[in-house]
Amino acid sequence: RINQLSGLIFHRTCGALNAIVLSWPDPSFGWELQENTNLATTAWFTSTRPIANGQVSITDPAPKGFFRLRHP
Repeated sequence: RINQLSGLIFHRTCGALNAIVLSWPDPSFGWELQENTNLATTAWFTSTRPIANGQVSITDPAPKGFFRLRHP
């Protein structure tokens, strides 16, 4: 699935072992990956997951996880 955010493309693909890979064009200066476990709240926080070349592998969004790119 691809979502376009203000000219930035956010791409999600399913990988092995129930992992997903989130990717976007690199470099994307000023953008940060954020996470939230509950969309009913505004508790988004900056992800500490390792990001390389505009992509991150998500293997543990337990029990669920939501992700977004934000330009502060």
